[in-house]
Order: sequence, then structure tokens, then C-alpha cells
Amino acid sequence: MKYTKFSLFLGFIVLMSAVGCSDDEPGITVTVDAGLAQTVSLDETVTLDASGSENAISFVWTVTGPDGADVILSDATAAMPTFVATLPGVYQATVVVNDDQNLVNTVTITVGNDTYSRADYMGRPAINTVFNFFGTSGGKDEYNEKNLPSAPVATSEQFEFILDKLQEYAGLNSDVYTNALGLDNTQTADVLIVDALNSHKDFPTTYGPSDLNDIRLFETVLNGRGLEDDVVDVTLTLTFGGDLTDAPAGLIGDNVSYTSNSTSTFPYLGSPN
Repeated sequence: MKYTKFSLFLGFIVLMSAVGCSDDEPGITVTVDAGLAQTVSLDETVTLDASGSENAISFVWTVTGPDGADVILSDATAAMPTFVATLPGVYQATVVVNDDQNLVNTVTITVGNDTYSRADYMGRPAINTVFNFFGTSGGKDEYNEKNLPSAPVATSEQFEFILDKLQEYAGLNSDVYTNALGLDNTQTADVLIVDALNSHKDFPTTYGPSDLNDIRLFETVLNGRGLEDDVVDVTLTLTFGGDLTDAPAGLIGDNVSYTSNSTSTFPYLGSPN
């Protein structure tokens, strides 16, 4: 009779020990965590993070993005892979942890396309100080004080008129003049009147031509402004320099040397001259 009770007791212990245990890893709990939702800027590198998953032995990531988005993961089987957000919109990143257990979690990444509006001009100092005289000093003051991108005071025709008169005064034929960029006065006026810098991410910052054999507007020329650029000389060169082979002496520079001791990082502060 005692033997029978002992056998039943052993059977009960075996039964209880099997509850809540997997065949592969008895007593170990596995969780999956794809990390927190993120909001990033366009072209930013996104880091996914499943490191918060417990007792994970493998990871498999998939990312779906807006139509046309080319998502390339640095390592789809890593706990923390990265990718570059090439299009704005919403991306869904899904991670599967320990695929034999089918543990899945998804996180959302929102990619914004930051836009900026220009509140004022003054991007090209030479334009503001030299070529914005529209007949009277009051016209120049109006340009400086009131000319805004949202409500421009000056017109490209006024700029072209100024270019024509300056060239004629210097003995150049404004009707056939083209500058080092291959632009005539009408085209140059359209470029310069905005008095704002352009930005092309795939080309270096340059105000003037660094290579006269490779001049591309808003790419190798007038793409932002370098710290060492003498903007007055560059603008004079565009106005009077032609193809730079017959530039009138004394008209393509203000004879004021430009040196900069500015640092190469923001806020670009240097010692006063």
C-alpha cells in the first residue's frame, strides 16, 4: 500500500515539471522587442534596435518603405542593423527573433523631408553692395530694406539693365557678352537677382570656378559659398570677365585681398582682421 502511494507521488512530480517548458530550452522565456518608433530626417542613417529582446539567438529584419524606396540593410541578421532613409514617408521595420518560435515585432520609422523658406536675401554680398543701384539711392535702400523672396522688389530686367550699362561703360558689347559660365546678361540677371546661395549635395561648396575646364552652374560653380571665396571678385568676373581670356584689366577684381582665418566648423569664427 505504501509503494502505491510513492509511485503516484513520483508521477505527479514528473507531470508538474513539464508544464511551461519548451522542448529545446526548458524554463527559458524568449521575448522580442523591435525598439522604439523613430522620426528622422531625409537621407539620415536609421539604426534599428532589437537588443532589448530577451534570450534571442537569431534575428531576421525586413523593412518596407514608401513606394520607390530602396531599403538596403547593413546586416539583416544583426540585432542592430542600419539603413539610409532615401525617401520621405513611413517605413515599417519587422524583426523575427528565433524563427522556429515565430516571435515577431514591428516598429515604425517616420522620415520627414525638411524644407526651409528664405526669409531674406543677402546671400551674395557683391550683388547687394555693387549691382543693386536702380537709378536713385532710394532704390538701393528699398532693395536692402524691402526686397524679400515672398515679395521681391527688384526684377531681372532691372538687373540686366545694370549689367548692360556697366559693360557698355567698360567698352564691352553687352548684346553679345557671355561670361565664364556661358551665360548672357539675361541669363546672368536671372541667376543673380535671387541673391541667395544654392545647395547641391553631390558637389562641393564653391562660389567661383575652381577648374575653368569644368564649369557647371550650381554644381561646380555657385554651389554654396566656401569660406575662402572672394565673392566680390567672383561677381565682377561674371560681369566683366567674359571667357576669362580677354578680361578687361582692373575690372574683375576690387584689388582688395581676401584672407580668412575662419575655422572650418560652425560657427566659423575667426580673429578679427
